[in-house]
Amino acid sequence: MPSGEVHRLFLRLLGLEGYHWVDKLLDYPAKWLGKRHRKLFHDLKTVYMLWLLTRDPMVALAAYLHITLDELVTKMKRRMGNG
Repeated sequence: MPSGEVHRLFLRLLGLEGYHWVDKLLDYPAKWLGKRHRKLFHDLKTVYMLWLLTRDPMVALAAYLHITLDELVTKMKRRMGNG
């Protein structure tokens, strides 16, 4: 799983630096679930829910990119034998 710093850099590179709160929200369950936190909030239903709550398409994009980056890093680690 990428660090919070990697998520912040990713958002900054895409011009979404004001949406770091989305990363914090999606990863909040890590406080009690650890690496299993992705069982919560890491799906398209959450992306849609965030869009409905905020009506901000950039919030939905930030959430989608967070989930996609997590999945990409996990796949890369598995292929390299580190996950």
